[in-house]
Amino acid sequence: MIKERFSNIESSGSYWDQKIELDILITLENGQTIVGECKWKNSKICKKTLTSLIKKCEIANINPDIYALFSKSGFSNELLKHPMENLLLFDLEDLMEWAGKSRRRKKEKIPYAFEF
Repeated sequence: MIKERFSNIESSGSYWDQKIELDILITLENGQTIVGECKWKNSKICKKTLTSLIKKCEIANINPDIYALFSKSGFSNELLKHPMENLLLFDLEDLMEWAGKSRRRKKEKIPYAFEF
C-alpha cells in the first residue's frame, strides 16, 4: 500500500536494536523516511500508539518525515479528529480494498492526502 503511494522507495523493511523495534522503516530516494506500526488487535489504535512510535524514533535517533499506522480495528476518535499532515492511517477496510476484496465501508475515515 505504501509502495503504491510512494513510487520512489529506496529501501524498506523493519528495524530493531537493543532498545526499540519498528515494524516498518522505509527510506525514499529523496532522503525522506517513513516509519510505521502495525497492530492486529480487536481494539482501535489510540494516540498512545502514535506517541509511542514517536518516542521510539527519538530513542533510535531516527527523524521520520511520515508516520504510518496500520490497524485491524480502526482508529480512536482522538486520532481521527486531530489529524497530522504527516500521518497515514490504514485500517482493515483499506487492506481489503488494496487486496481486491473490497467491502462497503461502514464509516468513512478522514483521508490524509498530501504530496511528496
